[in-house]
Amino acid sequence: MEIKTGKHDTLRMASIHDFGKNDQNGSNSGSGSSTSASGSAVIVTQAPSNSKSKGPGEEDTGLLVNYNELAKKGEFTEALFRDAQIMQTLSVLASKNKPNALLTGDAGVGKTQIVEEIARRLVNDDPIVNGLLKGITLYELPLGKIVSGSSLVGQLEEKIYQVIDFAQNAKSKAIIFIDEIHQIMGSSETNPTYNKLAQILKPALGRGHLRVIGATTTQEAVTFLSDPAFSRRWSEVQVPELSPEQTAEIILNIRDTFQKHHNVILPDNVIEQAVAIGDEFKQYGSHRPDTTITLIDKAMADARIKRIKLEEDAKTNPQLNHIIAAQPRPIINVKQLKQSALSLLTGDEKMFEQNADRLKDTLNAQIIGQASAKTAVVDAVKRLGLRLTKRKRPVSFLFAGPSGTGKTEIAKQVTEAVFGSKERMVYINMSEFSNPASMTRIIGSSAGYVGSDSKQELPFDTLENNPYQVVLLDEFEKAHTEVQRFFMQALDEGVVKTNRNKEIDFSRTIMIATTNAGVIDMAKNAIGFMQDAEPERSSEDIIRILQSSFDTELLNRFEKLIAFTPIKKEDYTRILAVKYNQIVQEAQANRKDLVFSPSHVDIEQALQNDKLLELAEQSYTPASNGRPAERTIREHIEQTILDNPNDTQFDLL
Repeated sequence: MEIKTGKHDTLRMASIHDFGKNDQNGSNSGSGSSTSASGSAVIVTQAPSNSKSKGPGEEDTGLLVNYNELAKKGEFTEALFRDAQIMQTLSVLASKNKPNALLTGDAGVGKTQIVEEIARRLVNDDPIVNGLLKGITLYELPLGKIVSGSSLVGQLEEKIYQVIDFAQNAKSKAIIFIDEIHQIMGSSETNPTYNKLAQILKPALGRGHLRVIGATTTQEAVTFLSDPAFSRRWSEVQVPELSPEQTAEIILNIRDTFQKHHNVILPDNVIEQAVAIGDEFKQYGSHRPDTTITLIDKAMADARIKRIKLEEDAKTNPQLNHIIAAQPRPIINVKQLKQSALSLLTGDEKMFEQNADRLKDTLNAQIIGQASAKTAVVDAVKRLGLRLTKRKRPVSFLFAGPSGTGKTEIAKQVTEAVFGSKERMVYINMSEFSNPASMTRIIGSSAGYVGSDSKQELPFDTLENNPYQVVLLDEFEKAHTEVQRFFMQALDEGVVKTNRNKEIDFSRTIMIATTNAGVIDMAKNAIGFMQDAEPERSSEDIIRILQSSFDTELLNRFEKLIAFTPIKKEDYTRILAVKYNQIVQEAQANRKDLVFSPSHVDIEQALQNDKLLELAEQSYTPASNGRPAERTIREHIEQTILDNPNDTQFDLL
């Protein structure tokens, strides 16, 4: 029998030949299979000699997931409010040429569920679906199965050709679904391995012999469809986000499944609240209905865990049994939903309730003076936790005052006390954005300009995964006017769009801008900065002083304008004590062989310490404020150690 080979068969035959080469060490080289170094077997099917055997390409390759079988088992739930997208997808699949549908939409809107619904209707004998796709089987192609175990040359290509042969065979009647298809189409820069698959798939897609449903996000589709070689092979089906009312209807539809799984009750009156809370606390990039479903699943799981703990505690404390008897199954309420939503974002469901008090104690211990600033910051954090209304704007401050008065230090303490780590700060030195062209470093390059199609990292990309952060805009007055206007929009609306068509959400951040502008005017006795008593200054006074450096419109966008007063010598001495405690604690942790005395100084007793008074006299200047304090203490400790190289115990103060 003569065997005819097509233009792709050369590669396929070479791949099989390579498998034989790698199997010469006595490992079934004649059985039609070869085993990779990782232990993954690649099967080359040989047809049996009987006449009833299946021809090449008729057998399931084992690389595909049969959606029809999953639908028969009841694995898929009904997809509500998606008839328009389903009909559009069916229309594409019924086309003679290029019957390839591309589902595009934001993450979490339900693109995969549309494909699952088509499979569900197929097995349930839906008249419209069966009229167009009678006898068709839907398969998913998991990309991981293609790449996994393909360590030898040709294995990857052989696998994808097996899938293509199977899908193109008239007897198979298969439609292939590929989720996250942007990973293999047009991704040569990001993943050369997947790019091999793209080059093999493109000709098959163009001839119309292969029917494929692809799914990708709207953002990825922009790049995906920008290449005409790809876009002409696909018909786009846009999948919009569902409305809150539609999402609530979906939750009602799937509620019984979740209640049975968790053994927890979800009341009717909580469902609408769940949709609203899911929108308010949603992670960046997620959308309805996925946000609400994830929240409800989390809340019900949390309630079940608490009930298990309660049952365990009741074994040792019988008085708790009446709580269990009064409510045999936990019931979800709004408070639990909010706690679970906050836990999803931050990992701490009581973050604001606990950390506002912690912040107050930290600021009083670490920041000397600046009472009005500390009070304003603590109150703002408490307001952030109250959430009386849905907050669209960030909590924002403008700290104005001389250098060295603690503006940046307060921002650092807020970050650690409220959000649990100093890493949760986006620090921007605004002196680096003094010209209008520097805007591209914040929002990316405009379309058509150099870098517009690159994956350059932008400073606020971190807000996508960690929306609760402090944004510190240091030396704000040095930024160009265009850059300042960008942040004015962020302060006003909470959301700003980049040139990549992505939204930066500032609504959950604490934005702090610092400035030295107006220091000369602030130092005048008429304003009260050099008076003995620390004065309270109204926002109107500060706006009047700062108008020469900032637009009044910008100043009015900040929730609180706070003036920082210069550091007096008495407060500077206390700052020396604070820095002493910090440095000694670090030194003792790093050098356990050294002993420092005293190990801790009471801040209130700092003015009675002769050595601290001496150091303050030597290093304090009104112009420097508290800036030299850390350097002074560090030099004093280091010099004491150098002067006594053979000692291990040091009397520092």
